[in-house]
Amino acid sequence: MGFTVISFAYDDIEQRPELCIRLLRMVMNRYQPAQVPVERAVLAEKKLIRLAAWQSAPLRPKEVERHFAIDH
Repeated sequence: MGFTVISFAYDDIEQRPELCIRLLRMVMNRYQPAQVPVERAVLAEKKLIRLAAWQSAPLRPKEVERHFAIDH
């Protein structure tokens, strides 16, 4: 039927889940489309979200200016 079966021992899943995840990613990588170029705005958004998650306080525009070394 065209299915690909990937088997893992229960012990591996329980004791070494990182290895199982890495192996699954390697197998799944074959089926992923080619990487498309990421737009600059998308990268800035991701970086901004990381900055907001890293801070324990609300994110202010002044902090964004400082982080990206820009001014309004």
